[in-house]
Amino acid sequence: MAAAKTVYEPETRFVQSVLEDLVRHRIDFATAMDKLLAEMGRGQRILVIDENLRSLERELAAMGYTTKAVEAKTSDAAVKRTLRSRVLVTRNGSDFCDPRDMERFDYGLVWITSKAKDEKTLAVKVKEALMTSNFAKDLNQVIKV
Repeated sequence: MAAAKTVYEPETRFVQSVLEDLVRHRIDFATAMDKLLAEMGRGQRILVIDENLRSLERELAAMGYTTKAVEAKTSDAAVKRTLRSRVLVTRNGSDFCDPRDMERFDYGLVWITSKAKDEKTLAVKVKEALMTSNFAKDLNQVIKV
């Protein structure tokens, strides 16, 4: 009889994959440390991507971020109710930057104001902002990119 396979949360699967790569000599120790430290810098937060930034979601997911897209035509109030412990990435930051709402619904905000030439460049800018802002220690903040 086969053993039941354990289903891990996304962040646990990430750590497991890094350790498996290290054990199987696909990466060296320094690379494993860099990957794990980068993940810690992300604050282990799920990025909720606004419906108008679908292609940015693909780029961020390709960089190893755990992402969730907002369903089309979801009201701002409904989005806020689903954000607990997550970081919203949107161009519509003015509707989400109220500190009282951020505290009440417990979320962070990456407000896209950049006119980056392509989604890959924008994704790199978002990644840099996430790495320096430390949402793990202070979730209820607004970072403009």
